[in-house]
This record gives sequence, C-alpha cells and structure tokens, in this order.
Amino acid sequence: SPYELYWRPVDIETALFLGNAVLFDARIETVGVSCVLGRLAAETGSRSGSGTIMLRPEQFRLSPVGPGLEAGIEDIDFRGAQCVVTLLAKQGDAETRFTAQVPSVEQPQIGDVVFVSVKGPAFLLPSPG
Repeated sequence: SPYELYWRPVDIETALFLGNAVLFDARIETVGVSCVLGRLAAETGSRSGSGTIMLRPEQFRLSPVGPGLEAGIEDIDFRGAQCVVTLLAKQGDAETRFTAQVPSVEQPQIGDVVFVSVKGPAFLLPSPG
C-alpha cells in the first residue's frame, strides 16, 4: 500500500524518492535503536550491531523545554500551513543538521533553541546488499 511504502520503504533511494527523509546512523539495541536523538522505538527483528534509521520530518516535535535533543533553529522555510525548520544539534565536536516539518502556527524563530523529540517509531532501513 502507499502507506506501507512511505513509512517502510525497501531502501534509502525509495525513502528519498517518496518524500523528505531524515537518516541517522544508529546502534541496534535489544529493544529499539539508539542515535543522536536518544533511544527510539523501532522494529529490529533479529538484527544487531549498527544500521541506518529513517524518520520523516513530520515526526519531529519541537518544544522550548526538554526532554529531547537540544538544537538551534538555523533556517525556516514557510510553506503556508506548514514550515520546514532546519535544526543544528551540537554534541561535543559533532554537529548534526536535519529538518523538521511543523505547523506554521507553531513556527519557531531563527536562533531559538528547542528540544527535539520524536513521535512514532523510527524505521530501521534494510541492510544494503
């Protein structure tokens, strides 16, 4: 079904072809995965080790208070009912830049610091090959 294809694509190329996708390296845990965003729910089957997870930009929730990953707002692209927000999270020397899609009535301002959480599970992409 289109729903399954969008939320559970067969590979990275399909994920990106069907819409915006945010990819993170992740460590596969006994239950779920861990990445820069913390521990997230994900179906892992019998896999272990590391992999790539996909989140859709509409899964991110931004809040002025925690919990969540602290990130700064770098850019905002207003698109009517929605806006695409570019976020930058810094952890030590590492920087992670990604986008979130939020309702325009909740539009933050460039320079704001927000806490990012995730609604719904991450999708652990199939191993290449």
